[in-house]
Amino acid sequence: MSPTMEDVARRAGVSKSTVSMALRDKPSVSDALKARIVRAAAELGYEPGGRGREAEHAPLAFTLIYHTTQPLDEPEGVTLGYVNGVRAFARERGIHLTILTDDARQDRPSISLPILAEDVQTDGLIIIGTQVNRKSPFIPWAVERGIPIVALSRRWPGGPVSTVSQDHEEQARIAMEHLIALGHRHIGFVARTANMDFEWFAARVSCHHRALDQAGLPYDEGLVAVDEDGRVAAKALLSRHPEVTAIMAIYDRVAIDVMRGLRELGLRIPEDISVVGLDNANPSPEGYPALTTVGFSHDHLGYLGAELLWRKLQDPEIGHAHIILHSHLVERSSCARRQER
Repeated sequence: MSPTMEDVARRAGVSKSTVSMALRDKPSVSDALKARIVRAAAELGYEPGGRGREAEHAPLAFTLIYHTTQPLDEPEGVTLGYVNGVRAFARERGIHLTILTDDARQDRPSISLPILAEDVQTDGLIIIGTQVNRKSPFIPWAVERGIPIVALSRRWPGGPVSTVSQDHEEQARIAMEHLIALGHRHIGFVARTANMDFEWFAARVSCHHRALDQAGLPYDEGLVAVDEDGRVAAKALLSRHPEVTAIMAIYDRVAIDVMRGLRELGLRIPEDISVVGLDNANPSPEGYPALTTVGFSHDHLGYLGAELLWRKLQDPEIGHAHIILHSHLVERSSCARRQER
């Protein structure tokens, strides 16, 4: 039986698409990687013009890795939407999709690179999750093998990773403009300590500051409250600035914590204080007002991520690309016009 492109890919430790690009002398494959692939093909006796050529038309295989700190077998919230979008595109194009969970909890082992290298033959990698960053081990692992990567809900200019993301500045601007239009003049910002490690933290904080400045409203650093617990942060904010009548939370789950903290202080939402979240990912718990938030289509973002990866594999001249989705206000009952307290 003649060796196939998949055999060459396995021997060289790369994807089938990388083998195809290397043997067609595409510039997107480095000289060192190309030499390794050519050597593997020669050792196996692979002939690109023979039966092995059938492998070029074999269905693509994508691997999606989501990083979670939740004890769940299935993703939830924003991540669930992303995964559903990727699944939908894969079904439409007949792409084999492998979904792996990189468990970030200390009591569970994470996916190791050997598992990827030995058990998963992939043409492209999609990565998502709160702990995904440029230092994630999957990135150098894939780049070294010529496997293209798309990161979801990230904005990393300069490559080599393509990204699809919401516009974090736009989200915060829409939220702040909504609160200001409702007559609020003293607006706080609440986040969790863990959020400070991500680029979108700085983007949303700076937008909070900028919106107040542009509206000619008072600002000082005490209007930004950060703590491991959003409830504690909200209480600390109001102890420093009891005049605050509205709070923008860094995302919905923190906004829900904020509402719990406000209830513990005996404040009514939204009669005494308005709360707005970001991302439209988490519904309010029973007994709380429905959360006003600024959202985007999570499924569509996942779908576009898979489509971007597919297009990159179809056209190896594409180095990397970045797609930004617009967000929109989702007006519910946690915000109201400013009331004097």
